Amino acid sequence: MYEAFNINIWFSPRYAINYLWSQVYRNGQRVLASNKFKKEREAWIMGVALFGVMKIFKTRWWLQIPLTDPPDMLAMTIATNKEMNINEMHHREIEIMQITKYTKNEIDEEILRKLKNKAYIKETGLVVYLNRTTLIQDMRSLSTKIKEEKINIADIWILGLESKNSEDY
Repeated sequence: MYEAFNINIWFSPRYAINYLWSQVYRNGQRVLASNKFKKEREAWIMGVALFGVMKIFKTRWWLQIPLTDPPDMLAMTIATNKEMNINEMHHREIEIMQITKYTKNEIDEEILRKLKNKAYIKETGLVVYLNRTTLIQDMRSLSTKIKEEKINIADIWILGLESKNSEDY
């Protein structure tokens, strides 16, 4: 099963990204659709999302693929507790979902469908990968629609290409 990932090791986001593309190189485009490579794709999504988090918050993060699902991924950072003069590991459980060109519903509808009747621990986050061309007119409006529902998730991050012609997420 995920021979490149070990449950006792935290991986850099770069490793997860490179690993998926090495699998595409070895096994072809089927890697991007086959259920056999689902965890590798989720690790790629988590890796790209963590690069964004690191850029925003100026902290280093690592990821891990847990043996049980949920969660899909674990994310971890180390913070310094200056009062106690120690470093502390902070980790998050993360659920991953994709919205593709085959997904007919709006983004908020898909997110609510994913979270319906699910019970997660308090600090679980959701990363939504927009794998389709979608323009979000107003992020605040989308946020408001989702907040109106009772969801059991700490936060939601949406990951997508800034433009069809770039590799910027």
